[in-house]
Amino acid sequence: MSKRVDFFIQPDHFEQTFHTFGCHVIAFLFDQTIRPMVVLCTNDDVAKQLDQSLWLFSPHRLIPHDHSNLSQTKTPIRITTQHPESIHSDVLVVNYNNSVFDSTASHVAEIISNQESDKLSARQRYRSYQTSQSTIETHTDVREIIPA
Repeated sequence: MSKRVDFFIQPDHFEQTFHTFGCHVIAFLFDQTIRPMVVLCTNDDVAKQLDQSLWLFSPHRLIPHDHSNLSQTKTPIRITTQHPESIHSDVLVVNYNNSVFDSTASHVAEIISNQESDKLSARQRYRSYQTSQSTIETHTDVREIIPA
């Protein structure tokens, strides 16, 4: 089975922070799938900022998540800094850290900031996914993920 990879790229004109963009993408993915999600962050500071941003994201909805490096968490969305070594294929892995990782997950979502260095790193990961014959889709129109 081919791996599916979705790239969500923060538009240059997006006036909110990268974490706010990440919250929109995570909420969109949560609404679109019934799978558990693992959000892989660069370091603990980024994980804590994303955790806080998700709690404050919307006063009208809850995005159930947990910031924990424990794999036993029961929440649908787990924010972690540890590379998932043995991920079940039904888990959606959200790469929030700009690095290539091996995963047995059948679906990966890449959240890319509008910074040139992050875009360059994303292009390298894109080529890596292409080489592995993954099915890739790029999302640059925020109207599909951010309600008006």
